[in-house]
Amino acid sequence: MNYEKRKLYLLSIFIPACLFFVLFTPSAVCRLSSAVLLALAAAAVLVLIKKRSIPSIHHRQVAGLLAVFAVLYGIVTYTAGVWVGFYRNASALSANNLFFTVLPIVAILIATELIRSVLLSQKSRVASAMAYLLGILAELAMAQGIAGVTGMTQFMDLVGLTLFPAVTFGLLYQHLSARYGARAVIIFRLLMTLPLYLLPITPAIPEVITAFVLNLMPFGIRMFIDLLYAKKQKYATRKPKKLSYVSLAATFLLLTSLVMLISGQFAYKLLVIATPSMTGALNQGDAIIYEEYDGDTIEEGDIVVFSKDGTTLVVHRVIGIDHYDGVTYYTTKGDANPDADDGYITQKHILGVVQLKLPYLGQTSLWLRELFA
Repeated sequence: MNYEKRKLYLLSIFIPACLFFVLFTPSAVCRLSSAVLLALAAAAVLVLIKKRSIPSIHHRQVAGLLAVFAVLYGIVTYTAGVWVGFYRNASALSANNLFFTVLPIVAILIATELIRSVLLSQKSRVASAMAYLLGILAELAMAQGIAGVTGMTQFMDLVGLTLFPAVTFGLLYQHLSARYGARAVIIFRLLMTLPLYLLPITPAIPEVITAFVLNLMPFGIRMFIDLLYAKKQKYATRKPKKLSYVSLAATFLLLTSLVMLISGQFAYKLLVIATPSMTGALNQGDAIIYEEYDGDTIEEGDIVVFSKDGTTLVVHRVIGIDHYDGVTYYTTKGDANPDADDGYITQKHILGVVQLKLPYLGQTSLWLRELFA
């Protein structure tokens, strides 16, 4: 291995590794520390790695097109805010917000894309993989890292609203940066990100809708730009393969499906079995998909999801059904429990009927719940 390649590998691995550890610093300093680290890293990469690739002759058109996409996204989301309402961002125009939030985010974003562009230009799989990883870690840094996540709800918000979009947008940024250079990606990201911190109001769009749109956008943007420019390349960049579209679409569908199930705002929902009361049929650590109950007939033997207190969810089997004064009463029992549950439940307590078991899928979730307990 020659000196230039050793230098490339050292930088491409060392920078993400350092940023990973910064993510565990206190939230108050994580963003600023990440900005300083990445700014220094970008300077080092630009000085020490000389080889560059020539971007497509269409890089200016693509930069303008990405800017249009970002502006349209902003117009649509703020128009939607007329119906769903707005959150007030009291610190939007303050000096504290400018110096400790906006400027670090701008530094992280620009430095990340400069590093990505240089690493991708080296035509090295290791460097490309590290550039992709760096982009995901940088998104987590802009969200103030991991140390501030102290509960399961915060963790799921981080995954659904930051990590999943970082994975899908990262694929888009890798593709665009390799073909059209860093400038197009930087313009797009600045226009997508800064309004959230600079404008005094933010649309109160449900988080699940935001997550869905953010996972859909990269796929649509890439297809549109490739249809316009991919066949017109005049410089040494590879033509996109059909497999790349398939992999991007599959990633989008998988992540979107998970967001939809976890959100609990659709007809089918995902739930992890946290106790051994149904061992045999549903083991601790399994995940289930249940259909929201809409009044359909429930029979003995059905496994239902219910709550008597409005907060604690129970997944047990119906073992008896009684009717009295026009009201249906259900007796439930955990398969592994020696006795039936105390009392009865009625239709108003039932949240859903179990449709599918996913063995072992919830083991990681249980571990995370114990970690945050």
